[in-house]
Amino acid sequence: DYAGLDAAERNACIGCGSSGVARFYIVPRIFFSHLPQTCKSYNCHDVVMLCPACRAKAEPPQLARVAELLAQHGGMRAGGSHANAAAVSIEHEAAQRAALGLLALRKQTSGRRKGRLPPERAAEFHNMVAA
Repeated sequence: DYAGLDAAERNACIGCGSSGVARFYIVPRIFFSHLPQTCKSYNCHDVVMLCPACRAKAEPPQLARVAELLAQHGGMRAGGSHANAAAVSIEHEAAQRAALGLLALRKQTSGRRKGRLPPERAAEFHNMVAA
């Protein structure tokens, strides 16, 4: 028998049985998206219900482990998610914006509307993307 099943059926805390619970993810959300599809394609009991007191006990060790894993593998926290340690350079970001501008121009000119991007600017964007 699974001790938490009765508590889960009652929407009670699986730690102490009290009410006033919230979801607690066993696998932190920042790692869940990187799991193989087989791990995400079924209800894997990744979510448990915890009251604020039990969450206060469970969360600090989880956050410490997350920080340890991110540091071990070259990741870092960025707000509520994670980001790679290598930031995008200003030149790379400008090239991305130029590519988006060229894609928007292609979309505009594929119909009957003329593109609003001057040919000189389009050529400049092509050079930025090619570099």
